[in-house]
Amino acid sequence: MKKILTLTTLLISTLAFAQNQVPPSFWGVQFIHGNDIYPAPGSPVPLFNQIRLSDTDTGWGDIQGNNTLKGCNPSSKLDFSYLDTYLTHYALPNDFDVTYVAAKTPCFISSNPTDSCFYFTGACAPPKDITCTGGGPGGTGGTDATFIAYLQALWTHMQGQPYYPGRNWFFEMWNEPNVGKYWHNDWINATYCGGDPTASGRIMMRMAADARATISQIDPNVQFITPAVSVALLQARKNGWWYNYLKLGGGQYADIMGVHSYLFADTQPVEDVCCGPSTLIAGALATMAEFGQSGKPLWATEGSCGKWCAGLPDMVGWAARYYTLLLSSGEVKRFNWYSYDVFGTLWNGKELTPTGQMLGVLQSDWGYAGGTFNGCTATTEPSCAGAGHIYTCNMQEGGTGTTAEVAWYDSQGKTCPFTPNGTGWIDYNNVMGNKTNYNGGPVTLGNRPILFEK
Repeated sequence: MKKILTLTTLLISTLAFAQNQVPPSFWGVQFIHGNDIYPAPGSPVPLFNQIRLSDTDTGWGDIQGNNTLKGCNPSSKLDFSYLDTYLTHYALPNDFDVTYVAAKTPCFISSNPTDSCFYFTGACAPPKDITCTGGGPGGTGGTDATFIAYLQALWTHMQGQPYYPGRNWFFEMWNEPNVGKYWHNDWINATYCGGDPTASGRIMMRMAADARATISQIDPNVQFITPAVSVALLQARKNGWWYNYLKLGGGQYADIMGVHSYLFADTQPVEDVCCGPSTLIAGALATMAEFGQSGKPLWATEGSCGKWCAGLPDMVGWAARYYTLLLSSGEVKRFNWYSYDVFGTLWNGKELTPTGQMLGVLQSDWGYAGGTFNGCTATTEPSCAGAGHIYTCNMQEGGTGTTAEVAWYDSQGKTCPFTPNGTGWIDYNNVMGNKTNYNGGPVTLGNRPILFEK
């Protein structure tokens, strides 16, 4: 995907001077392993307020039976034991909100039980008791009885557990349905529904409608999130999966608009995530506006440098820029880093990684937790090595209210001299927590942001 920063001066936020305070609920994470140490020992450490249950062996097919753990057997029993262990370990002792992600159709319920999927056979096809046409939501038919019965049993069970009270609960309708290994769009559209290109979205919409109706009867406080697409830079734009889902009317069954904020970090600049007109977040907001969903919050329910993290020249710098951009305009209300222990690792099983340490510094030392951002600007600097862009983001730090300016240079591996705007600057800080007195004049900027303070 091409780099989009070509203007001499680019406003990263259309509300560059708006006051956007970071709420505690912004900070989320996914724990893939069931027994990580959290909070991590040391100081400062990254702290979170929400967790998302995906890739955690807690999906529909994990609980109701699959061909890996229990066999493709219709007599398989519901087994909530691992879900309970997981939430007792993470949610019960912490002040976490929880997002439950419905995914992985059990193979004995699947409309295509022998189809090869990422998790197990049949997991990426709809349940066989939904038909492609009828008078139900999305123009579908059938009863959807198996999914409804599962959700009734699941939510009734969770409500009776010690980990349920005292936290906010959210339901996300499937994980990355634009990806064939999670939701087999081609088979659904061409084979199951006889060549209807809208079928996979309509069936997902039916399941979302049934989920909302079913769970709301048990707990009316649960909020619902759209199916969150991967590669949202494309999929949230015209003719992308998420765009077409909202076009079909899927937004009516969600309180929250959810996308995944991954980038192809080996070839694509992190600055493509937010917030100028050609970025991932701007594309999602434009689609929401087109289909009457602008009044709802936008969440990045999952994101990071993903499988490309290991190949980055400097993951610490990439992640620091990524978080700064997501926070800069206040458009992304919540975000879950993927993950604490896999891919974009914050914890290596023994201690915090440098990326984990950096995030702790951003939250506490830099005042990102509770801080107020005033937007970012990017300016082309043709005289600098690499002819890149200097990014500057103005903010007031959380807790102290200290006036600060974050700056970095986006040309990979290059540097550029930089003098902060205005007067009164007394020090600057790097992302690992080291502070340097500032006496005026230019400072060398690189790919890792630095924070100037007054």
